[in-house]
Amino acid sequence: MSSPPPPPPPPPRADSLVLLGVVVGRRNRSKRLAFFDLDVAGAGRGGGAFDAAEARSRVAAVVASASVDAPPPSSSASPPPPPLPSRVEIIAKTRAYNGGFEDDDALADARSRVLKLGNVVRARGRWTRRDDGEWSCACEGVELVSSWADANPGKHFSRAEEEGAAAAGGGGGGGGGGGAERRRDAPAASIDRTVVDDDDADPPPRPPCKFWLNQGVCHKGAACKYAHADDRGGRARAWIEARRARRRALAAEAGDPHGSDAVSKGKRAERFAEWLVRTFGVDALNAGDGVLDVAGGRGDVSFELYNRRGVKCTLVEPRARKLSKSQRKFLKNRPPSLGAADADAPLCAQVRAEFEPATWDRYANVSVIVGMHPDQATEAIADFALRRDVPFAVVPCCVFPRLFPRRVAVAVDAEEEEEDGEEEDGTPTVADEGAAHEAAGRSEEGRRRVSKQRTTEVTERRQLVEYLVNKTRGKMAFLDFEGANQVVYSTTPPSANERP
Repeated sequence: MSSPPPPPPPPPRADSLVLLGVVVGRRNRSKRLAFFDLDVAGAGRGGGAFDAAEARSRVAAVVASASVDAPPPSSSASPPPPPLPSRVEIIAKTRAYNGGFEDDDALADARSRVLKLGNVVRARGRWTRRDDGEWSCACEGVELVSSWADANPGKHFSRAEEEGAAAAGGGGGGGGGGGAERRRDAPAASIDRTVVDDDDADPPPRPPCKFWLNQGVCHKGAACKYAHADDRGGRARAWIEARRARRRALAAEAGDPHGSDAVSKGKRAERFAEWLVRTFGVDALNAGDGVLDVAGGRGDVSFELYNRRGVKCTLVEPRARKLSKSQRKFLKNRPPSLGAADADAPLCAQVRAEFEPATWDRYANVSVIVGMHPDQATEAIADFALRRDVPFAVVPCCVFPRLFPRRVAVAVDAEEEEEDGEEEDGTPTVADEGAAHEAAGRSEEGRRRVSKQRTTEVTERRQLVEYLVNKTRGKMAFLDFEGANQVVYSTTPPSANERP
């Protein structure tokens, strides 16, 4: 039986674009996320097997051929700053992370077959602006135009190390940085350009480059403003420990009582499941259809609930569930006393779909809705709890302020004013002096402290937590693991809660 034809590509949006060029760099972050540098003008800055003139001629040849159309001009409502940079960073990720490839298989195929160094490709996507102001292309599809391996049999694509190229070229304009990509065995060579007035003073130390520490590679080369240390292993350990201590201090300042007792974030699913059982109780969690685990990723939370604690659970996640080695071992050697909630089903049910309001009717009988770092689905969990009036627990992580610009938080600015004046009849200038004392308060000097409230866009996780607490009339607690560990929850239907 022949397989059904692939679905047609989605219609172009107003911000869509098509880029044609040579893949000259790559940075793999995970199986679902990678970055590629596309030389859209064919003007490569490296040397060795990558010849700039050859790249330009190859791009010109494929554009001029009858079978390949040149990229149409972008009709973006918010185009990148002209002129088009000669090198553009391509972001390759799955659609589960806000745009991108259709699924994991499509992304894996593109990375293994199309997005290979030296290939001429045509990438379809949209412009996206990073926090540092640079533009990148969020890739939604890519096709191979010309293969490096076919044009150069037996010849590997590589680029010579030219430490001054990136600095001389100004970084190439696009998000890819334009610098020569370092090999792992290349010596660290990052020039400190810090200027100090005192000739005898040592320049302030530069923070280490996290890409260099983690991977031994920094695509910006000598243009990187962070340090590339020779002792990469030692500096990495020191940097990680300093970052951990800084984060613990910030958490303690925010009210987190766990401090150094917090476990690593690799155990967050286990600790969240323990907290759910302790806070809600097994009987309450097992009521109706049980727990609804939204945007559960690999399915760690639902595994902890269903397989280790006997709690009925349904996982809502468009990607395929993936068990870890320890989870597979647990299922193989599971003792009889730790059976799953359903002995005939080794894993809980999964709905491979987005958690959208149009699908909420199928979850009408759940007991509690939960989410551990559900990203874009965070507020949808709160909305479901409010609409269906069911208990909930969500641990926010990423904020995505550009996707949700209408979220606002209330900021309070306090300022001192002069002592209260009096009207001609001797009455205070405030309408209700008692209310003024209660709302504004008075300092020891008798000055009136006035608190002014203003609204601001939710751009930080602490603001998102406060926003969810106010929206749901819920509570907040700290879980005992490192990282984003604030849980917003309600053990009762939200309609029964009072405003905080």
